[in-house]
Amino acid sequence: MLVPGGNPWTPRPEVERGAVARHFFRSAIAGDDRQYLVYTPAHCDPTRQKPYPVLYLLHGLFDDADAWTQVGAANVILDNLIAQGKAEPMIVVNTLG
Repeated sequence: MLVPGGNPWTPRPEVERGAVARHFFRSAIAGDDRQYLVYTPAHCDPTRQKPYPVLYLLHGLFDDADAWTQVGAANVILDNLIAQGKAEPMIVVNTLG
């Protein structure tokens, strides 16, 4: 259980949220479908002239592609930082490492 307050992972109602989309790709090496998650910031513009920076977050030893969003709340933290002007809007990719 998370304790409410001013933590960076606490969703703030005044902050617009980005989106997290789940995708799959076929791994020829593993012989199965692998998932990855892609975070895009609020108001992400696919026609923007300047490309968005991309951050690849790899999970820990026993985690999966969901770890950074489900446990680490990376998408919430990034939404809060972008809203405060402390981070540039970016795309984040969480893979099954």
